Amino acid sequence: MGKRIISLIMSALCILLLTACGNNSSTNEPYTTNDPKAVYKMVSDVREDMREAHTGMLIFPDRDDYYSDVYAKEEIYGFSTSHQIYNVKTYEKDEYESEVARLKEVANNGEKVYYTEDLFSLPAIVAAYSYQNRYEYALLDLDNLQIIYVCNTFLDDWSFIEESYRPNNYDDAEELEKFDYSIY
Repeated sequence: MGKRIISLIMSALCILLLTACGNNSSTNEPYTTNDPKAVYKMVSDVREDMREAHTGMLIFPDRDDYYSDVYAKEEIYGFSTSHQIYNVKTYEKDEYESEVARLKEVANNGEKVYYTEDLFSLPAIVAAYSYQNRYEYALLDLDNLQIIYVCNTFLDDWSFIEESYRPNNYDDAEELEKFDYSIY
């Protein structure tokens, strides 16, 4: 009798685990927000548990007052979470230069960010690009002293963000996959 109960419990746990891991549809409704404090909290929460979104959000600022014009969408899939986040921050000249210097030094396990002028409409510092359907980068708009921070993990719909902030060829999967990079 005891072995049968244990077997039933193990079977139930396996079914629950397979349902959670194998589910390609969201188990929760997508959460979206334009609240800077909520987006900063979301970024901070992901930083504390890299497994969740498969990114460290290292490109994003680590000060809540650096979040202003923001958008975030989060979808939960079993034990994984997809994120689409952007933050457009306008700086004073000295702050801009300091933040660009910080971004150029971002690294993870010895892997440094990648600087490019070819993959986007603006120069960019890239932590992840097309690597396992993950994107994390900062666009550098010197003319307006703005930095646009972007993260898109596991979601193919780029419509949440202005076209000028998207990768060149964002709508051509073959082109996007020609180059991939990640510090994660």
